[in-house]
Amino acid sequence: MFRDVADIQTADMLKLAVPEVKYENVIVEPSEIQKKMVEELSERAAVSPTF
Repeated sequence: MFRDVADIQTADMLKLAVPEVKYENVIVEPSEIQKKMVEELSERAAVSPTF
């Protein structure tokens, strides 16, 4: 129903310029808060019932 009233334009139809993307992975050490959160999640997963 939405398509009946909407003017939908795709990227191919508009022929827009698309910038190139440069991905960069940055590895950092987890903070103490992050370590505690992961530990708590691990504990919760250990006691959760499996389906």
